[in-house]
Amino acid sequence: TVSGCTLGLENNSPLPKTTGLTMAARGTFDLAGFNAQGTGLTDNNITAQTFITNSSFVNVSTLIFSNSAASSTFGGHIRGGSKAIGVTVLRGNLTFSASNTFDGNLLISSGKLALSGPGSVFAGSAIVLSNSAAVLDLTGMNTLALTTGQTLTGYGTVTGSVVAANGAINPGANGAGGTLSISGNLNLNGGVTNQFDLLLDPNSAGNDLINVGGTLNLSGLNTIKINPLAGSLFQGTYHLIQCASVGAGDASNFQIIGSPGAGLQAALNVTPTGVDLVVSQSSDAAPGP
Repeated sequence: TVSGCTLGLENNSPLPKTTGLTMAARGTFDLAGFNAQGTGLTDNNITAQTFITNSSFVNVSTLIFSNSAASSTFGGHIRGGSKAIGVTVLRGNLTFSASNTFDGNLLISSGKLALSGPGSVFAGSAIVLSNSAAVLDLTGMNTLALTTGQTLTGYGTVTGSVVAANGAINPGANGAGGTLSISGNLNLNGGVTNQFDLLLDPNSAGNDLINVGGTLNLSGLNTIKINPLAGSLFQGTYHLIQCASVGAGDASNFQIIGSPGAGLQAALNVTPTGVDLVVSQSSDAAPGP
């Protein structure tokens, strides 16, 4: 328990990993450029006077949460200072209920990270959901806005809406296909790159997919990068983005980077419920036997 004082770190992981941290009135936990892992993070309901900081001018710090047995809620404030504070959830459910600017990267493995403070902002470089059990809950924040250079990647679920411009949204991991689900709407507003790792079979469950529960809106020019994982793709239709509806935009809001394979051509088709990649024989290819 940190109450009325500052607890500062002087090396990585100095606290036992089974420790739960409770922040009380006027308590500050200074990561000081190091990383700390714990099983709980609470604040005794003194939300306006508790802080997690990083006083380092050199190193980014990471706060790691790893409790699969219980949920934790922290209503205090995260203030990274000159260097950011990243948050990693290995297991369990961690909620930040106050309005915060998250200036470090967010990594969710097997658990849920809830950014429920109204007005919260993500200002880091990357959000990674590393398996299908990972959940980023935007309740309160409602919409995740990705801007220049920011990326959202992974296999799990984003609860809320995503608006992106000049960033990247990539399902799965580089070289490994998977599904990234967004429960709300998805707006691709130009300069957004989506990479899709694809197996040979258009109907394979191992292909990358972005699954949108709400409306897909397109504007500007966005890029779809195709990455065949095993040589040339088969001819057929690959479903890249599925959604409840398309509200605005069409195929002219995309360009394709990458080749489907020798003798093949690829085109994008925006349907009422998503975006498809249609692979066919190139008009310049010699006919088969």
